[in-house]
Amino acid sequence: MISRKFAVVLFVITSLVASGVGFLTISNSSDTVETSVTKRVQIAVNCIESAAEGLIATANPVETCLAAAAEQLTSLEEISKLLDGLTIRGRTNEKLRSNCNKLYREIGVTAWKIGGLDAFTEGHSACGFGFYYGAMSEAIAADSDGKNFTALTKFCESFSVDSSSPSLGEWYPCMEGIGEALAKIGNNNADLEEMCAKVSTTDTLAVGTCFSGALKEQLSTRNTSKQKPAEAITACDYSNKILQAVCYKYVLNYSGSTADEITKLCISLLDGPTKRGCWAGVGMLTGSTELFASPESPGYNIETKPAETAKVITSVCGLNKTDHCETSLLIELSLRVLDYNSVLPICSLLADNSKVELCRSIVEQQQPVLLPAK
Repeated sequence: MISRKFAVVLFVITSLVASGVGFLTISNSSDTVETSVTKRVQIAVNCIESAAEGLIATANPVETCLAAAAEQLTSLEEISKLLDGLTIRGRTNEKLRSNCNKLYREIGVTAWKIGGLDAFTEGHSACGFGFYYGAMSEAIAADSDGKNFTALTKFCESFSVDSSSPSLGEWYPCMEGIGEALAKIGNNNADLEEMCAKVSTTDTLAVGTCFSGALKEQLSTRNTSKQKPAEAITACDYSNKILQAVCYKYVLNYSGSTADEITKLCISLLDGPTKRGCWAGVGMLTGSTELFASPESPGYNIETKPAETAKVITSVCGLNKTDHCETSLLIELSLRVLDYNSVLPICSLLADNSKVELCRSIVEQQQPVLLPAK
């Protein structure tokens, strides 16, 4: 009996042949590496489009498409060409963009299997760092002596020390990726706090960013019942105020409460890290969820109705005296939209010049982790 995975892959390839792709035996082709990679890209893109249109029904269409295309790659050079090709195609292919983070994660897993730590070279941060996140998860899972953890930390640090790289734009999601990978292997909060502390002995922002990724992974994959904001934050009993603030942001975002409910808690808090973390939770929830509540919501219409999104930002974050609400909201919005140019027009519609400049700065910092602007 053939395996389920082989059967699914066979079905995908058969479907692609029927649709006119007509490229089955890549490994036996006499084409050049570049030509054969171009055909692999074509297979992956067409497969994802078919899955999105319901022509290929599988439990995990992205994994299936990768099995049909990317697993046939044998070198990191080919992986690089595949990523570049997909990113170029994604500029004008909305269906590919909507799946790109998940697809890139799977390609990152394949890259780790092929090249190990050599997979971590700069230049593949499109689609929310998906490629690196996939490879990081494999690297941490296989880390028996701390060597991989150290290598990933140095890789992330390279974004902040290289003057030719927009440091914050890539450094932040990179450090978050380490935390996410640590959480995936089942560590509890105390262990995650201890391990993230090893990211840096002097940079508290780096430690907090790692812990941010860990909590995001934990809470986004955990089945929890709805909690009132005041109940949710009882989980944030940390002596370290930075980690406590990070905790507030994520437990509130995933509490099931509305932005209005969380806002009431934020107003009641004294000034300090927890208040800032609370407002960041309001921004994250709005930018990742409430702006995309339905097809008619502003998040889905920012290219044609940017004023509606600007109005939401002003309304939701208006009582926040710091910039934590807007910052968190705009980061989440940028990652969901995946188009640098479609977010920028919103900035000019905000309430005052300081907010306009803040918005532009945040969106520009996100540019490296988005698909290139059209």
